[in-house]
Amino acid sequence: MGIARSTFYDKPAVQDCTAIVEAIAAICEEFEFYGWRRVRAELRHRGMIVNHKKIRRLMREHDLQPRRRRRYVATTDGDHAQPIWPNPAKDLAVDGPDQLWVADITYAFLEAERGEGWWGAESMADYYKQQSTADDPFNWIKAHPLMLSSAMEGYPFDHAGQGETSLLMALLPEGVDKSRIAKDEWYSRSAREASVELGIEGRDRILAHLRTALGVKRANAQGARN
Repeated sequence: MGIARSTFYDKPAVQDCTAIVEAIAAICEEFEFYGWRRVRAELRHRGMIVNHKKIRRLMREHDLQPRRRRRYVATTDGDHAQPIWPNPAKDLAVDGPDQLWVADITYAFLEAERGEGWWGAESMADYYKQQSTADDPFNWIKAHPLMLSSAMEGYPFDHAGQGETSLLMALLPEGVDKSRIAKDEWYSRSAREASVELGIEGRDRILAHLRTALGVKRANAQGARN
């Protein structure tokens, strides 16, 4: 007759999976974090032997996917007798620029403890000199966190001094006006000795460290910069 053999086969009967879906839905409602493996085990425990492929398909088709657990990481500790700063932006809906500004409350705490302008006090003049040997927990917090201690040797990394001002002169020369450098503040006294050449040296130290850390060859880095 010229008819293919497959013509004589009947279409497979459509199975009614209502009971299976209802059982899966009941399990997912009771155990909302169960995936298909645990659902399959629970079905087997209830006397229903179902192929895992069917379970995955039915869970996908009927939106019975498990809820994902998000690990909670506590970043603050409010269990103390110290005053807790209020959060004025708790109910603020920000929908544009300049509506919410934030700051580091650590500085506000230190200012309350040590007095206004404590950081610029003359007693802080040797702050950075003590970083390599002192037992202060802030020793590892640097003005330039991209640098390792080995790379910082030989370069005056600082805050508003010769090293940082030189970096700014090399990277953003239009943002530096040396005539406005304060002469009375200890942290900016060395800034008058800043130069573009020194800033380029600091820039190259940072880039060299990043290339080493990221495993990037110099040629690739130059090509990306160009």
